[in-house]
Amino acid sequence: MRVMGDHLENLLEDSIAEELRWLRQEFDFLFRFKKNKFSQKDIELANSIIDSIISRYSGNIDDKLVDLLSSTVESIVSSYPDLL
Repeated sequence: MRVMGDHLENLLEDSIAEELRWLRQEFDFLFRFKKNKFSQKDIELANSIIDSIISRYSGNIDDKLVDLLSSTVESIVSSYPDLL
């Protein structure tokens, strides 16, 4: 039975990791060409997306995924400092 639990845990981790890769790609798609000229609507959208992802996973994932979530958000913030 533990083998099935490990398998499900690995699937969950893979799913979250994939969503975080998608998140990074989505930010690049939405904001890359704006050249740091972000409107208030852009700022609100970006913050709403980040808040939603953090809320979805806070308290429900292990340390490894918390680190992945943190590094993804930090990467986005460093790429788009005027946005977040």
